[in-house]
Amino acid sequence: MHIARSQPVLMLAASFVCFFVVGCGDEKKDNTPKVSLRGKLVDKGNPWSFDESKIKYPKGVSAPPLANAPNSSPIQIKFILAEGNGDVVTAQVNAQAGTFEVNGIKPGKYKIAIFLTSGLPVASDPFGGKFSMDKTQVVRDIAGGEDLVIDISKPQG
Repeated sequence: MHIARSQPVLMLAASFVCFFVVGCGDEKKDNTPKVSLRGKLVDKGNPWSFDESKIKYPKGVSAPPLANAPNSSPIQIKFILAEGNGDVVTAQVNAQAGTFEVNGIKPGKYKIAIFLTSGLPVASDPFGGKFSMDKTQVVRDIAGGEDLVIDISKPQG
């Protein structure tokens, strides 16, 4: 009889071990292959580049704090997955050339945000906030390997 009483305890302990070793079973691994792309910003078909002279900084500030850091850009471009969980991938941007590169992005439909990364609330965004993460109307299908051209004068393409 002593064995019969401990049997439910052993079954419960074995269940916990299986649960923690195997996992809960509902977690799905995302095996979607990741792709890369390159792109450039244009304005009415002409190459666009960051013009720091048009940015209004507070008195005594000559550049955004992040702009002088190595491998940084005053402009950020973020790809926000339109479907699913809204994954965000940040592009490597060369603001002076108006170009960007994205590595490790899943194919799909993305909203693309383009904005000044200044860390300064009073700095003026060269795009007037119209391409912020909340307001952007730039939406593109990403397959990978393409050269993406974003004309800021025609955000819908």
